[in-house]
Amino acid sequence: MSDYYGTYGQKVQYLSSDPPAPQTGQVWYNSTSATLKVRSVTTSGTWASGGNLNNAAYGMGAVGTQTATLGFGGYGPVPGTTNSNKTESYNGTSWTNLPGNLNNARYTMASFGTQTAAIGAGGYFYPGGIQSQTESWNGSSWTSVNSLPTGKGSGASAGTQTAGIFSGGYPPSNLVTNTSLLWGGTSWTATGNLNVSRAAISGAGTQTASLAIGGYNPPSSPGVNTGSTESYNGSTWTNLPATLNTARNNAGTSGDQTSAIIFAGDGPTLSPASFLSATEIWNGSTWTSNPTGLSQKRNSMPRGPVGTASDGIAIGGYNPPSSPITIANAEEWSGPGAGTTKTVTVT
Repeated sequence: MSDYYGTYGQKVQYLSSDPPAPQTGQVWYNSTSATLKVRSVTTSGTWASGGNLNNAAYGMGAVGTQTATLGFGGYGPVPGTTNSNKTESYNGTSWTNLPGNLNNARYTMASFGTQTAAIGAGGYFYPGGIQSQTESWNGSSWTSVNSLPTGKGSGASAGTQTAGIFSGGYPPSNLVTNTSLLWGGTSWTATGNLNVSRAAISGAGTQTASLAIGGYNPPSSPGVNTGSTESYNGSTWTNLPATLNTARNNAGTSGDQTSAIIFAGDGPTLSPASFLSATEIWNGSTWTSNPTGLSQKRNSMPRGPVGTASDGIAIGGYNPPSSPITIANAEEWSGPGAGTTKTVTVT
């Protein structure tokens, strides 16, 4: 029968204190506390409170990482007040108002890139309707560049400032679409269509390896949410057999095509009563419900991913039952895979 030494190639160490950087599977005896310990791996993630936005909004554009985020646009702080053109940056602790505002205030736009090099495209301006403008961020200001062929908002987005994708959403007719567009750094071109027409979709990944997750598909009034997951390979979309455990729209995402999370959003009944805090984890083939969700239910998250499946971030949002209904705070995700030290009971 195999023993610990045979399996891991190391002996159980006798130490006066815990090692500073134990390996996964490492076992040692702490003589000071008289305990046997093992380094394990977590299979679930947790959310922790982050810094508050200076400009509470929902439907913002956002890009970057958990410790270097750019947030822009949105709507709020309450319905009927303002379409935002504000830009803020986050350093992992606090948000800072930046002097460079969007040229065109709007919300539910496509967003992809980094904190210093980003794209915001399309979206909605109330009461003006669906927008087609594209703007490019250079780290200090926004510049208007080539517009979308036709306006649309609330679609899935992913990628970089020079290679992005914008899929589905609401066109000017206000009926959902399955069209997808590629951004090549200077202009938009058509690519393969989604298999499922929908809006309020969540995106993850890159231009050539992305996901379109969930969304709203109204074949008839009042319409239905979908748990559909589609993958894109640079030319065509494939409808995957794995669906979300809880169908939702307007949810947030972090990660890429093989490792991602989706969180919050509007659940099955399409009403504030069904707003979610629940988080699901994608491993490249299946969705798994995380034991805990966000501390606050919300929908209307950014349309593209911010951060990774291990280090994600939820930004702003909307929850009418709460007061105020527009959410200012960010929450930070620490995902599966982090090492934890456990004490082993020996009898």
